Amino acid sequence: MFKLIRDTGIRAQALKYLKPIKCERTLAGSSSNQEVVSAADVVIVGGGIAGSNLLYQLAKRGVNAVLLERATITSGTTWHTGGLVWSLRPSDLEVNLLRDSISVYNSLQNEVEDYAGWINNGGMFISRSKIRTQEYMRLHTLGNAMGIKSEILDPNEAQKLFPLLDPSVFQMALYVYENCPILDIHYSHNALGNKEVTGVYTDKGIIKTKCVVNCGGVWGPRIARFAGIPSLPLVPDNLQFHLYELDWDIFGVHLSSASSLCPKLGEVGIKSTICGPESFTPDHKPLLGEDPNLYGLYHNCGYNSAGMIPSLNMFTFDIRRFTPAQMSRAHWMRESSHEAFTPTNKVVYSLLLNEKGGVEADVTVSILDGGSGQLHEPIFKGRGYYVVTSGFNANHTLAHLRRIIQTRKLRANITDVSKQLCILSVQGPNSQRILQRFTNAGLSNDAFPVNTHRSIQVSKAPYSAENKLFTCRALRVAWSGELGWELHVPSASAVQVYRALAASKDLRNAGWRALTSLSAEKGYHLWNADLRSDDNPVEANLTFTCRKNGEYIGNEQVDKFLKNGVTKKYAYFTLEDKIPLFGQEAIYRNGVPVGYLRRGEYAYYLDKPIGIGYVTNKGSIVTKDYLKSGEYEVEVMGKKHKATFHFKSPFDPSGQRLLGNYGDQGMDENTHEPHAGQNERAGGSE
Repeated sequence: MFKLIRDTGIRAQALKYLKPIKCERTLAGSSSNQEVVSAADVVIVGGGIAGSNLLYQLAKRGVNAVLLERATITSGTTWHTGGLVWSLRPSDLEVNLLRDSISVYNSLQNEVEDYAGWINNGGMFISRSKIRTQEYMRLHTLGNAMGIKSEILDPNEAQKLFPLLDPSVFQMALYVYENCPILDIHYSHNALGNKEVTGVYTDKGIIKTKCVVNCGGVWGPRIARFAGIPSLPLVPDNLQFHLYELDWDIFGVHLSSASSLCPKLGEVGIKSTICGPESFTPDHKPLLGEDPNLYGLYHNCGYNSAGMIPSLNMFTFDIRRFTPAQMSRAHWMRESSHEAFTPTNKVVYSLLLNEKGGVEADVTVSILDGGSGQLHEPIFKGRGYYVVTSGFNANHTLAHLRRIIQTRKLRANITDVSKQLCILSVQGPNSQRILQRFTNAGLSNDAFPVNTHRSIQVSKAPYSAENKLFTCRALRVAWSGELGWELHVPSASAVQVYRALAASKDLRNAGWRALTSLSAEKGYHLWNADLRSDDNPVEANLTFTCRKNGEYIGNEQVDKFLKNGVTKKYAYFTLEDKIPLFGQEAIYRNGVPVGYLRRGEYAYYLDKPIGIGYVTNKGSIVTKDYLKSGEYEVEVMGKKHKATFHFKSPFDPSGQRLLGNYGDQGMDENTHEPHAGQNERAGGSE
């Protein structure tokens, strides 16, 4: 843990340092008669630690930026913050974010020629329960993988470091060694109907800009509302230095717990207290990145901890992680200017890359010619594309596609129909037999091949007076790695179709953890886990998704990686010891940490734990020989377990199950329209 001491002298020195870098002036308070600049590349709203650091970083890079603060610099929540910074957190992203923040604090003294008040204290995580002990053991393991030095201490060892502790009340400790008011935001609608930032209106004038950064902290929602983004204010106006009365009924619980751990705390008394506003999001992660509803409005708020953005995947903190509805999302997109390179009925697994070659999303794309005008068969002018992405990544994917259309000026429209469509996924060895009872469509490998789609009709109650037909789009895809279909059903009909299918005696519901286990065992990627925006297709063994000829976003970087090699490589590990894996466990090669697991599951067919991660080589190129030649171990809660390395998952490497080849329990290749299995349903055997 670290302690950062606030020093008013730092601000003066920082502004002095920024001046020769040609950064526009900082405007704060209402007493100044100074008018705002007429234009800027970036306008930062909010002069707390987030806004001040952003101005500092942009100034060092020569960006014409201006910071607007309605009261005093470092007012708001920054002035009363304790300044405690840990170097270990529960995810690799947070560890890297903190590491970069600490680097900035350490470098300030040299850059501003003044003492920045940074002290390396170290700190201890104290555990009083078995569950908390397991959590801290996992933190220790992640620290080993990421080069953060820490040590597991028993109560007596912890008391030697901090003698005031009572060793009888806790189980263990993890010791870490280091540890101007805005009135409105102007925007316009472009030719595609999307909103773009055009300027900021203040009481001192208008600043023309195409980029505004919301660093308003707890006032962030109010700033967003100026830009037409619906939100609720969190605190009343004019509370830049406001404190609240402490609620002793609540605080007393924590004080009592702390006093039992450190008895002297209960004897010395309390001299003063501070209770001020803080900003928290529902998942306790900050809000970073461009707003999906307004191009040019970026958010840098929602912190209650350190927050220096690293050059890594930021989806965990990305504002686009919040979606209107948490379900699988489907998007219709009409593109009238580009050629399609695959047959109409094909379903293609594809990646959306950024300019650096990183993976922003993985999706399936189905090409449509248009149809009846129903929801599953819209009428298009030109080509239509049906794009499906995962539920938790839906808003991120939609915003990324819209940004591509906007920046490249494509003649395309994209519409989110997630609320209008529901996906029912029927997977497993019996999926063909079950589904065939409810449709006249042929489901054999010849009639309905893998990775194709078609419009089919599903019967509510075949061969009965209560029968009713529902039309939907069926995709023969299976994230589970088994034989299966996805039925994309209009939401109004989804419950009736589900109840009809659920009547089959050999059909069972499966939860999300079951599906992630099956997909990991099959070797499929999971975006934001083992596939992120800081991973490229070469590292992730997904070059088969990239065009060999022709341009696409990120292709120059991908070509460079193919030519020069990469410094990390996607790998599978199986363990003989049957212990639970959850991800973030350290990977060792010949006794040296070389990475950590991004995913950990139990492979029920293989009957052993399986982990997926990236293997590194101290910044050098990772080759096949390097991967094959090592002896591997995976560290789980402080104990190393022997692991077997695999280039591909050992489960069904040739994909026979996708084809329905299960030996004696295989697909019925003789089925056509209708299937004989329907007679079982008609006879009432189920």
